[in-house]
Amino acid sequence: MRVLCLKYGRSLDDAGTDRLPWMDLAAMITAADPGDPIFDVEVPGSAGWTKTNMLLAEVVDALHVLMWQGGRRRRADFPRPIPRPGYEETNVKTFGDTMEFDDAVEFLNRKRAGRPAA
Repeated sequence: MRVLCLKYGRSLDDAGTDRLPWMDLAAMITAADPGDPIFDVEVPGSAGWTKTNMLLAEVVDALHVLMWQGGRRRRADFPRPIPRPGYEETNVKTFGDTMEFDDAVEFLNRKRAGRPAA
């Protein structure tokens, strides 16, 4: 926080005064750039993901697609993008609900014994 204030020529001691009103401080926090320590606190998991790194990930993803197009181009081989903070993968395959370990052992024992699973 102190680094963010110093970046704009202010001090935390100025917070709430005419030199740094509370609204200005709130604006500084919400508009923090990636790479600022306060941004990493506000957006967990984004540490190190600057605009340059985001653009570099886009370039690498585009190159992967170009290489895929030059190959056999099977649908199953389509390259997955580099995971980025704030974006959830949409093509995640799930196989039903989760179960506890003891329930899984009981289920497998029933299957092995030839009884129908409940």
